[in-house]
Amino acid sequence: MKKHMKSLMISATILFTTSVAFGQKTYSLAFKPENGSKYDVVSSVKSKVAQNVMGQDMNINMNYDINMSYDILNEGANKKLQMTYDQLKMDMDVMGQKVTMNSDDADTSNDVNKGFRALKGQTISVTLNPQGQVVKVDGTEEILEKVGGNEMQKQTMEGVLGEDALKNMLNQAFGFYPKKPVKVGESWTDSITIKSPYTITSTNTYTLTKVEGKKAFINTVSTLKTAPGSKISSNGMEMTLDLSGDMSGTSEIDIETGMPMVSNARQNLKGNIEVQGQKVPMAMNMDINMTTQKK
Repeated sequence: MKKHMKSLMISATILFTTSVAFGQKTYSLAFKPENGSKYDVVSSVKSKVAQNVMGQDMNINMNYDINMSYDILNEGANKKLQMTYDQLKMDMDVMGQKVTMNSDDADTSNDVNKGFRALKGQTISVTLNPQGQVVKVDGTEEILEKVGGNEMQKQTMEGVLGEDALKNMLNQAFGFYPKKPVKVGESWTDSITIKSPYTITSTNTYTLTKVEGKKAFINTVSTLKTAPGSKISSNGMEMTLDLSGDMSGTSEIDIETGMPMVSNARQNLKGNIEVQGQKVPMAMNMDINMTTQKK
């Protein structure tokens, strides 16, 4: 009898363990917000760049906040985001010289704010596929024309609101979706190319760390590296960049819609910029935060 009971207990244990192993729930994550739905999105980016030129430290700090409204439209198998700028603010500190641009500044005599005021209420259309990849962008050129300003202001604004900058932001915000259903604890990888304005490759590992109700929590770890011979031009000078680094972040995802509701990331880069045969050491860190709320 004891032998029989022992056999039953062993069989029950094996059956329970097997059912848990094979019955672990999987989750399908994709960009599928409801047509006609609306969201408020608040983005914040804080960046610090430190360079040393001939023994002199040159520091650039730039913080910008963008409040946007998303309208979700049907686009066949994809989704179209009508992204409207509600408020924009940028603070820059270049070697002690501070500049603030604010779309809500009522001082019309301040030419620095003119471009930001012109952007308020403007809309860009972006089409995303279910994997969160940017298929099409419309409206960035028209918006940059409204900004106007001197060449430095135009370059700065293009780095924040241009098509490449927008694609970078959206690919990082929505490019995490796995190609197949995943379980808690499972990881998947991908690689994307970012232009900012130099070309850099980001190799990313995502992990579904937990699920609570209708929320999925994802950790991201990335390695970053500029493309060989990557170059940019500034003030008529051509510069070659050799930078590498990493990025880590967390995201909270609405499982039903695939919409990232909260995401935070920190990016670190360091290396050299070569200008006219001289190598300039550079280090940069960036904190990126985004919060989304359904209307």
